[in-house]
Amino acid sequence: MGSIQMLAGAVDEKDPYTRGHSDRVTRYSMMIARELGQTEDFIEIVRISAQLHDVGKIGIEDRILKKPGALTPEEFDVMKTHTTKGANILRPVAQLKDMIPGIELHHESLDGRGYPRGLKGEEIPLLPRI
Repeated sequence: MGSIQMLAGAVDEKDPYTRGHSDRVTRYSMMIARELGQTEDFIEIVRISAQLHDVGKIGIEDRILKKPGALTPEEFDVMKTHTTKGANILRPVAQLKDMIPGIELHHESLDGRGYPRGLKGEEIPLLPRI
């Protein structure tokens, strides 16, 4: 899927500060999935989900995404929408439906303080937990 690489590359171009981040997340996520004994099919879902996890940043204004200092609480609220924006960008692509939880929920936290839904522990599917 060359379009996966193209979208990941678009994120790198939009946010050069995190250039290579998706590649690192992909590499480590696949290692974790293998260590957990997951199937090759699931590992492929992990790979694509990890590669595209920040695609929603394409929809974040440059003044926020590229701000050199700390974000205000309001700006951080906008930044937090990148998870849902990413899921919404990819949701129309039927072949990517299994990857959506890994994209939309990748900032959830086991203690329930994550976003966008504030899920905790086992409420978070395995894909975004990886």
